[in-house]
Amino acid sequence: MFVFEFVDDDVRVTIEPGASVTDTLEPLGSIPFGCDAGHCAACAITVLEGGQAGLNPPTDREHYTLTDAEIDAGARLACQLIVLGDGHARVRSFW
Repeated sequence: MFVFEFVDDDVRVTIEPGASVTDTLEPLGSIPFGCDAGHCAACAITVLEGGQAGLNPPTDREHYTLTDAEIDAGARLACQLIVLGDGHARVRSFW
C-alpha cells in the first residue's frame, strides 16, 4: 500500500498498487484535476518527504509539462502517478 498524506488538508489516503491514483484522489478534492492526461498541470503536487519509492518515475508527459528544476524539487503530476508498491509521501498541491 502507498500512503499519500496531504499536509494542507490533514488528509491521509491509502492506495493499493495498481489502483488508479486519479480515481482515488479526485473525489477527495485535495487537489484539482483537469485534463487527466498531463497537459494542463492542474493536478501538480509537490512531494515534500518520502516519496518516490513505490511510485513510477516521472513520465515523458511530466518532463514535457514540468521543468527539470520542478521535477528535481519533487513536483509530480498526480494524473501520471502509478503506485507500484509500498511507500509513503507527504505532499501538497503545487499551486
